[in-house]
Amino acid sequence: MRFQLADLLHITSGRVVTPGKTAVFDGVFSDSRECRVNCLFAALRGEKTNGHLYLEEARLRGATGALVERENIALPDFLQIRVENTLLSLLSLGRWALNRLGGHRIAFTGTVGKTTMKNFFLHLLSGSYPVEATPRSYNTPLGVALSFCRFQEESRIFLVEAGINAPGEMKELHSAIRPHTVVLSPIGEGHLEGLQSVEKVVKEKVQLVGNGVERVYIHNDNCRWNDIRLLFDRPGIEIHHFGGNTSLRVAKYSFCPERIRSFLQCIVFDTTIELELPFISPQASELLLPALHFALEHGMKEQQIQERFSTFLPAPGREHVYPVKGGIVIDDTYNANPVSMRKSLEVLSQFRRRGYEAWAVLGDMLELGGTSEHAHQKVISALMALKIDKTILLGSLYHRAADRVLSREKGGGGIFVVSSPQEVKEILDEHLSETKKKWVILFKGSRGMRMEETIPSSLQAGLYGNV
Repeated sequence: MRFQLADLLHITSGRVVTPGKTAVFDGVFSDSRECRVNCLFAALRGEKTNGHLYLEEARLRGATGALVERENIALPDFLQIRVENTLLSLLSLGRWALNRLGGHRIAFTGTVGKTTMKNFFLHLLSGSYPVEATPRSYNTPLGVALSFCRFQEESRIFLVEAGINAPGEMKELHSAIRPHTVVLSPIGEGHLEGLQSVEKVVKEKVQLVGNGVERVYIHNDNCRWNDIRLLFDRPGIEIHHFGGNTSLRVAKYSFCPERIRSFLQCIVFDTTIELELPFISPQASELLLPALHFALEHGMKEQQIQERFSTFLPAPGREHVYPVKGGIVIDDTYNANPVSMRKSLEVLSQFRRRGYEAWAVLGDMLELGGTSEHAHQKVISALMALKIDKTILLGSLYHRAADRVLSREKGGGGIFVVSSPQEVKEILDEHLSETKKKWVILFKGSRGMRMEETIPSSLQAGLYGNV
């Protein structure tokens, strides 16, 4: 998105305090490390840092101007526009950019799988349509505004995540996105610290289906919630269920651990499509169904779809399965909640049934509020019920849960409780250097646990000719 200086001054009610040599800017950035040639930098004030301290870095990386809240040292050929509040100004720029964009906006929300579903749409459609997506997890009003300020006006499909932590946030996101299509991934226990109960999470999530929404894809798991079922009777909205035994489903699923391949037979109403995917995840395989239906409806041929999906790889830390010498690593370190944890342990159990020694390296699940203790105890009980061979638990929440569960249940001999990533590495290095069995290790925990730091260097992707 290109911004003329006159438009910037009008939208933000700002004034030029330091002139520059550029009157047109390409995109807006709030992280000085991401700035590119001829962009505008927004100097935001945060709890831990202040963007005004990084004006020089932004300029050196290519920015030719900035939104600021205070007088700063003049920089050569660097325009500075003083505004009352850079955050509010940036949100205003996002709304202005939204009004300039045509095309079709697809919004994604749920407890698990938002980014994966967005990436499926992006990877599948980008070969045939001008499509853009919010980067990484830019799923807040600020992230959405920044994304719209960078999208190109000639693009026709825009893919936007919507994430929440507290009541009222989804209405704000609906207003910021104004989606035409909404995709609801499975909703469950997540962000309960701010929303208190799953029922309140559901009530908040469905606020994304506001005015202007024409179509909703709903994962079949969500149909148990009353607030979801109320959508079924909303006039003017086309509802598509996916997953389970619906008309949009995965009828058959199998995988080959040695080749890191999944084989799917997908039913899309009256159409059957066979897919071979270069990753292993029954959960993610269901999440591709809305993208598959959308692509078919917009004229993509089955062969095109098969070719596009055959090259899709999960992002690092999101169910990234790869081989290493002697075994397989499942890097799911990006985040964790009870819903995604259950699904990941089910995958691990499938490997075990194929003769693999199954290891789970788990870090605390954060932001669960009053349900936290019970949720962690349920995970430990599930590990024992699934007969996962070895488990390493990191974090105070799992420590307390292990004390409770192991004091009343038998069969916890394969559970290690540790206090640091280094202890995890030492246990794994010692065991893997001695074992002759084939093995699989799941690494998973909340973002704040930084579980990627528990993966020994010998098991990191890129070694031994890994994908």
